[in-house]
Amino acid sequence: MSIRKVPSPIIPYPVYTEWRLLVGGMGAIRRRAIRHVR
Repeated sequence: MSIRKVPSPIIPYPVYTEWRLLVGGMGAIRRRAIRHVR
């Protein structure tokens, strides 16, 4: 049981999914931007 980064049972599922999508989207945009810059 390695639950150190994000405690799943504490955060509500919809909020967790929205936050994960937000973080994932930001990461994807940053990666795309870096790739486009280079």
